[in-house]
Amino acid sequence: MLGQKKEKIYLCQACGFQFSNIDVPRTCSNCFACTGCEIYICPSCGAEVVIKPIQSIKKSNV
Repeated sequence: MLGQKKEKIYLCQACGFQFSNIDVPRTCSNCFACTGCEIYICPSCGAEVVIKPIQSIKKSNV
């Protein structure tokens, strides 16, 4: 059971299709600016479904 994701159901605002976070991979690729975003592509219509948007990067004053 370790490492398994908890299933969440999301709704595409563009077409109304419901999908599971387990069945659809995140489009995030853990980029260098990773801010913990959570974005999927709707398997029905191809629209971007933003669950947790990209946060702005905070600059350090070092």
